[in-house]
Amino acid sequence: MVPMSSDRRVATIAEIVALVLFAAYLGTWISGRWELLVEPAVQNNDARGVLFPFHRYAPEGALAGDPIADEMLTHVTPGVSFLYRVLVPAFGVLGAAKVVQALGFALIGLAGLILARTHGIGAGVLLVFFFHQGYAVARIASGLPRAFAFPCFALWIAGALCDRTGPRRFAAVLAAFTYPSAMALLVVAEGVFEVLGLRGLDRRALFRRASGYVALVAVCFVLVLPFAVSEDPDRGPIHTLEEARRDPAFGPAGRLKVLPFPDPVAAFGRAVSSPLRPQGRLSALGEALAPHQMILAAIGLAVCGLVLWRRWSPFPRAALALLVGAIVSYGVARVLAFRLYSPVRFHDYGGQAAGLALVVSCLGLVGYRQLAPERRRFARGVAASAAIVWVWLLLGDGVFSAGVVDARGSKMLAFVSELPKDALIASHPMDGDGIPLFAARATMGSYETLQPWFKGEWALQRRRTSRTLGALYAKDCEQVLAYAQGSGVTHFLIAKRRYDGNVMREARSFEPFDSHVRRLLTGRSRRDLFFRSPPPASIVFEGEGFRIVEVRKLSC
Repeated sequence: MVPMSSDRRVATIAEIVALVLFAAYLGTWISGRWELLVEPAVQNNDARGVLFPFHRYAPEGALAGDPIADEMLTHVTPGVSFLYRVLVPAFGVLGAAKVVQALGFALIGLAGLILARTHGIGAGVLLVFFFHQGYAVARIASGLPRAFAFPCFALWIAGALCDRTGPRRFAAVLAAFTYPSAMALLVVAEGVFEVLGLRGLDRRALFRRASGYVALVAVCFVLVLPFAVSEDPDRGPIHTLEEARRDPAFGPAGRLKVLPFPDPVAAFGRAVSSPLRPQGRLSALGEALAPHQMILAAIGLAVCGLVLWRRWSPFPRAALALLVGAIVSYGVARVLAFRLYSPVRFHDYGGQAAGLALVVSCLGLVGYRQLAPERRRFARGVAASAAIVWVWLLLGDGVFSAGVVDARGSKMLAFVSELPKDALIASHPMDGDGIPLFAARATMGSYETLQPWFKGEWALQRRRTSRTLGALYAKDCEQVLAYAQGSGVTHFLIAKRRYDGNVMREARSFEPFDSHVRRLLTGRSRRDLFFRSPPPASIVFEGEGFRIVEVRKLSC
């Protein structure tokens, strides 16, 4: 047996220390995220508007005839839809969400392995560690289409740092199946990355790279085209920017809050620095330094700048390519608003991807030219350990509770889930979101299913919600029954607090419905409203601040 050299021994120790620190961090992270990782009744709040249509593929076949489920299903990309159609019969919708979520984390782990094989364990640990911070995890949570954005970025970054086309192009194709916004960004980034690496190549190599890139663009275009051009006549075209500016649903008081667009320079700056700013639960020292988070981010970026200035790491071609890709995609999305979805996604997602690539490239590839292989391993192990300690001690553990819905123990949802499969529940827009996902019963629409992007769909949703609000704030039983008979509603979900105290304030949701409710309630007091005190015989459930009123038990 050949004795291990001292350099190799020290390098191995440094990598083991990095792995142990990462394992300790991951243990804390898993314990803090355990419910979101494995508990079916704990989901990301946005799952309530995306995943419930897939109940139709479970054995009960719930929501198969629900028109709102049909509407929401058209927003899900083909690749993600395929995954749920395969998984739901075995795991149910809520269990399938955990499986798809785990697939996203597994792809990040794969990216770390790819990077570790070429550049050492320290580099791989750094990539996986930084991709487990708050914002990326919030996007992956519950297995929505956007759950594939950051895993695809991680794969592309690993391929870029290893100069391997396979992972990069696989990432772009996977994004085309699952989250086309990420695909658009990666296709541009891939082109920029290739151009930055053309120097010194002969004609044959240039042709090979150019033809490979053209093939990638063609494949991605073919994959995205059916989803991009499919147009339901009821859904109609996407709002143009001028139309959106005239619709309060897009404004600060509306459902989407995307207009006016934020300052792109500031938005990109926040996104790029995000990996080096506080995320998750803070230590005592982190709490003390929280008011100075921008200084901490500046210190982190300064360290990366020093490493690049001293040429201890290679030129961050991957980070630059992602940043240019994000900027170009954002610019096109602004010009074509809103045909490429919300432009905000490109600086929020792309800017963060560029920041992650910058940190991993600067610290994970340190010593690329100056140090011998074993000493390079040592330097990268030390860099990974230092980064983990810095982030964990000062910036947080990546565990957050915002945007998480916990439906465990809800007696109201348990009751609704036992209603007949064809039950249809009407509620205030802010009250019924959990019912389709957690109870698999249809509603007349709520916050998560009110999506103003498409003109025809939004017109239908506005009419439907306005009629529902008219019934909820009706003065007499006849109005309520006329609405229920005309729409097929079988039950009303009534939040008692909306009929106590300041009714106008409690009725608020977002524009344009706030204005509609103000008109409805003008000249009325809470004593005038039928649902403030519905007939006791019609109330089939009461608890958790809610009443459920059954229409067929109403007598006028």
